[in-house]
Parts: sequence; C-alpha cells; structure tokens
Amino acid sequence: MKWFLVALCIIWVNSLDLEDNEGQLGDGLPELYDGDMLLTPEQKLILSLDEKDLWRVSHRNLIYRWPDKTVPYVYGAGPIDGLTNDEKNKVRAAMRYIESKTCVKFRGRKGQRDHLIIAKGKPGCFANTGRTRFARVNLGEERCFKHGTIVHELLHILGFAHSHQAPNRDDYVDIKWENMNKSTKFPFKKLPSKDWTMLDLPYDYASILHYSRKAFSINGKDTIVPKEEGVEIGQRIRLSELDIKRVNKYYKCPEQK
Repeated sequence: MKWFLVALCIIWVNSLDLEDNEGQLGDGLPELYDGDMLLTPEQKLILSLDEKDLWRVSHRNLIYRWPDKTVPYVYGAGPIDGLTNDEKNKVRAAMRYIESKTCVKFRGRKGQRDHLIIAKGKPGCFANTGRTRFARVNLGEERCFKHGTIVHELLHILGFAHSHQAPNRDDYVDIKWENMNKSTKFPFKKLPSKDWTMLDLPYDYASILHYSRKAFSINGKDTIVPKEEGVEIGQRIRLSELDIKRVNKYYKCPEQK
C-alpha cells in the first residue's frame, strides 16, 4: 500500500552512474523515498496513515495525474537553482523525446497552480512523483544532465515509479539482500498486489526506470539478478516499448505512438 502515496502507477534505463542516487543516500541529499523520489508533506502524512482507500492503483485515484495530458513547468532561478542555456536545451530535448513517443506535453507555465520546477538545488538527481503543487526535478550535478537521467526523472513527474518493486518481481529477479546495507534496503521492498498495478502490461527488464544489477551494492556484487539469462537491466538510454505503452495507457492517449 505504502507505495501508492508516492506514485500512481508503475512503469518499468548501461553504466554505473545510472540510478539517480544509487549509493549516495545520506550524502547531503534531502530525505528521499526509494532512492530518488521526493515526497511532499502531504504524501509523507498519508504514508504514515497508511490509508488504503486513498492510495489505490492509478485508475482508481487520479489526483496525481497531470490534467489535459500537460505538465506546466518553470526553471529555477538564481545562482543556486538556475540552469544554463545548454542545460535547459538538454531538458527540453528530453521533454521532446517523451512527447515524440506519447501524447504527454510539457509546456511553459501560464499561471497554473500545480506545476513543475526544474532546478539544480541540492546534490543529486531526484524528483517528486506525479502531480503536486510544486513538483520538482532536481538536477544538482553534471551527471544529472545525461539524456536518459532526465527522461527517468521526468517519468517520475508523470506519476511512474521503479519496476523492481512490482508484486510479481520475484518471478523475474532475485534480490541479493546480503550485498546491501540495512539502511539502503528500503528501495528494494516488494509492493503488495492489492495496492499495485502494472496496467495489465508485462514486467519490463528494459525499462528506463529499472534499477541496475549493482544498485546500492556495498561489495561490488549484484543486488539484483535477472532470472532470464542475458537480459540487461538499468539502462539510461531510451524509453522501452513497454515504458511508452504504460505512459500512453495511463494518460489515455487516443492512440499509442
């Protein structure tokens, strides 16, 4: 249940600096849920209340889905939060990429209360999940401006979460708890099927939102081992076909691109 305070729906991104804040928890970052998702005070409250009827699967409670399939956004300002023109171009390229594959649009804010703020701020790459009044993508380091990383964080903003916590994940991956610290085990907890939906789409090893094999490893050994031989996980290059289908299905796109 607790997952769906944070996200309305799950979707399922080749390198070791792939997962936003993997291996960096407690390193001057704000308190994050599942490694790279920033919670609002309201979301934290509901997590503590564990109200099952409030936080069901995406199609039962849509308050975190952006209306009109459009995310209004602004850039942070000032010496701390401000982005350079080159950095803004990289963000827009990631937005255009998502727009080319889905019906979702990113548009400059024109007075909307609920909107996205894209800023540098604190170290690390992280984001809110879904629509909030001041949703935020934090791109606080040079590595955050890689195309796949920006796409990953924007998918969180659209309301999607990591794939390795799916209720059926044990059919597809083995989690090696012995290779991670106790304090970093929370991003690997499996979610109950009663509170979770994959929108009737399969588990996706190839998702831009899937954790890597060595996510949060303390000894260089794998923390996630796919049951299917030869598959790659943790890519941060492109949306998978199932990523695209999930976004289009969740936002009720008239036709999948």
